[in-house]
Amino acid sequence: TPVDGIILRLADDDVVVRGWAVDALECLVEYSDVHALDVVRAKLEHRDAGVRQTFVRALGALAAAWPEGGGGGKAALDAVRGRLEDESAAVRRVALEVLAQRAKRGDGDVVDDVVACLEDPERLVRLAAARALVAVAGRGGREGR
Repeated sequence: TPVDGIILRLADDDVVVRGWAVDALECLVEYSDVHALDVVRAKLEHRDAGVRQTFVRALGALAAAWPEGGGGGKAALDAVRGRLEDESAAVRRVALEVLAQRAKRGDGDVVDDVVACLEDPERLVRLAAARALVAVAGRGGREGR
């Protein structure tokens, strides 16, 4: 399928190709595509941090393909949350950016994870966490609990 071809390009050696592949995935993935979600989640342990960043972005694109409250969207964002402890600061930062864009405002579990990232040893991760917190915290920061 075209989506399978796009998923292969998510691990391309060229960062520009990977970026376009994420954009194409968001445009072409069919509503609630469980196969695409499973394949992308399986690639999150790739040895290359740049490729892992791309797969995290792809999970954000897949999360957008599910209806609000759909199980696949939550599963995609849970996999993104798992990257908040990645060995690469760049991957952690991208995960926070994706959560800021896609997580449901006021989701207490996401808020807790983002708050924990405010203690990250890397300055850019802490900055991304602060920005993400603004996006994901509901009024009072704990809605949805």
